[in-house]
Amino acid sequence: MKLKQIVLLLLLSVAVGCAPEGEKGRAEFAYPERVTSREQVQWINIYSSAPWKIEVRYKSDDSGWCSLSQTAGGGTDSEYTPVSVNVACNESGKERSVEFHVRFPENTTTLTLTQLPSGAVLPYLELPAYAESNSQIVATHYYTDNHGGTVRNFSVLYDTTHRLPLWVAYTLHTSSVVGNVGRTDDWRYDPQVPASGQPDLSRSYRGWYDRGHMLPSGSRQANAMANSQTFYYTNIAPQLNGFNTGKWVDLENRLRTWKGSGQDTLYVVTGAVLRTVGGSEPISSVATYANSQKQTSIPNYFYKACLKMTMSGGVPHYKAIAIFLPHTDNPISERLTDDEIMSIDELETKIGVDFFTNLPDEVEGAVEAECSPGLWGL
Repeated sequence: MKLKQIVLLLLLSVAVGCAPEGEKGRAEFAYPERVTSREQVQWINIYSSAPWKIEVRYKSDDSGWCSLSQTAGGGTDSEYTPVSVNVACNESGKERSVEFHVRFPENTTTLTLTQLPSGAVLPYLELPAYAESNSQIVATHYYTDNHGGTVRNFSVLYDTTHRLPLWVAYTLHTSSVVGNVGRTDDWRYDPQVPASGQPDLSRSYRGWYDRGHMLPSGSRQANAMANSQTFYYTNIAPQLNGFNTGKWVDLENRLRTWKGSGQDTLYVVTGAVLRTVGGSEPISSVATYANSQKQTSIPNYFYKACLKMTMSGGVPHYKAIAIFLPHTDNPISERLTDDEIMSIDELETKIGVDFFTNLPDEVEGAVEAECSPGLWGL
């Protein structure tokens, strides 16, 4: 081998061997890669301070149904960039897919987004098992994000007899939580539920009861429309003032820290319980100052069922925990007690709701049985 070739090989080996660690960029979807046929938004989270660009390749003749908020970035001190992918409605009878090739100086990440055909159903991960009836209605609300895309906000199972949300299911993610919208205080009837089955909450409940949010206003700070929808009457339950401003708000604040960073999603079901399984707890009711005729049943308990998904190397990892609180403004302890922290399985047994049924069976069985408070900072 000639001296010149040897020198070139030595230089190449030095260049490769001295490449700093951690220079490779990373890109992940914020939500699952299979989506429903409706208009919506997906997010690509990009982790790199080096320059990057996205190339879009449609895998069928149907093209142009996705638009990105940006196709290039990096070269700054910012190591995290969320890119919104606005997905058009799929009105065809065929499934369609698109590839996003995220190119970094040292590597390329390929993400594939698949949209189901019209009429196909994709269960949302946070939804519990449920059955609708004339008096129990499921309503799902969407909002327009800051890039013009459609985003699912929350789903609610509402009981028009008790005028009470039995549960509200939603996600916590950086894209919807971080912001400074504040409180819109846009109190109004939910348009998807008969107004006769909702209390008039333009003014508060009577007595010492607050208008307690199930999906907190503070968890929808990135978009005014999303925040506004948290003031639908179907998202509100009567809560004792000491409960609402004490242990409950502390728990809400804690969940916003549990959402983690951009690659994490926290799936939450917040619920109100009148009676536990086999229980005979007395149920009282309260009216509002705006309408004394529409009585709302007062929950004896409130809960939060939480499932955290962290993407790592394109693989989702899960953990879960549940909190079950007696509805009182004089708690035994200001901190969560051992009796109030439990596994999802234990909460299901206590209240008769089947959570996170859309997880793969082997995953659901494992995560719902665990109760590891230390993993949640409890």
